[in-house]
Amino acid sequence: MALSSTVSALKKAAARAVLIHVDSHAMPILRDCFRQFGIETHLLDDPARLHKEKYDACVITLDERAEAFLKEARNSPSNRRMVVFGICGSVGEAIRFSKYGINVVLQTPVDRQSALRAVRATHLLIINEFRRYVRIPIVVPIEALNGVQHVTGSTAEVSGGGMSISYKGRLVIGDDVQLAFDLPGRPGVKLRGLVCWVRAGESTAGVRFDPPEQPGRDLVKKWIDEYLEIV
Repeated sequence: MALSSTVSALKKAAARAVLIHVDSHAMPILRDCFRQFGIETHLLDDPARLHKEKYDACVITLDERAEAFLKEARNSPSNRRMVVFGICGSVGEAIRFSKYGINVVLQTPVDRQSALRAVRATHLLIINEFRRYVRIPIVVPIEALNGVQHVTGSTAEVSGGGMSISYKGRLVIGDDVQLAFDLPGRPGVKLRGLVCWVRAGESTAGVRFDPPEQPGRDLVKKWIDEYLEIV
């Protein structure tokens, strides 16, 4: 009887991911990837359930049906901090939904390697192991002024000390950039940064917030604390 109660408690404590309008090709891939990290997967076709049931992550196809689910989730006390994986054709399509805080973009058709990499990168956040996880995946538009050159793109991960971005334009290591972006619920973030790594072939770069003491960095750190509900 004691063993049965323990098993039941563990099942209740397991992190849960909900799959919304995921196609038959991606479904088994995602189930398997989450299973490898001890995360249960469930199907959901009624947005109202997001206001009644608690989930830790959500994978949703970003089409014309997505907004009703995302709006319900982000307005739900139980699910407003869930990690959201958006399935779409490009990061540009995901930007349409940036006000709902899309954390990770999975490009269609979803392949196993990309899905596993995404779940591995976020699973500590999903299972609430915040102490070891300080980078928050989030996809929002960003603008960077590199001298007189204007660079546009989107964020990939944000931390209290810097961020990784996908960009269009030219960036090199050592560039001093002025950054401007909106975080969900905290618009108008502006700060300075120093480009510390660049993968030109992938058009991705890492930016360290510099100088360390600046109002924009404080805004980012406060947003992260709120996101992790460290208050």
